[in-house]
Amino acid sequence: KQLRGTNLEHYNWQFVHMIYKDYERRSEYFDEIMPILNIIKPFALNRIKANCQPRADRIIEYALHNDVSPHKGYTGVFYLNTCNGYTVFEDGRKVESVDNRLLKFDGNLKHAGSSVTDAQRRIVINLNWV
Repeated sequence: KQLRGTNLEHYNWQFVHMIYKDYERRSEYFDEIMPILNIIKPFALNRIKANCQPRADRIIEYALHNDVSPHKGYTGVFYLNTCNGYTVFEDGRKVESVDNRLLKFDGNLKHAGSSVTDAQRRIVINLNWV
């Protein structure tokens, strides 16, 4: 069963590693994501972070949100592993987590991630840029 916006706090957490924020590098891994930046060719970066969600016992869709609001740019999700977790949009469209896939969309579109049950973790790089 999928639960959207669940209040089950023991499911609603993740490991986060900030890579770029407030106009400066925050991580020694910034150079590792240059291949992604070479693809999206940003004019300016807003934020980049790595998210890691550990395996859960069921698929949970987290709350719909915008990463930056208001945002006159793009949001990107780069999937680092294949699993049954996904990104879902307000209209119900789902994008599966597939290794080495880059999802780019208007930063004002509400979206949410989900938990994972078929792998030890779901790992993504989340990017916001103009």
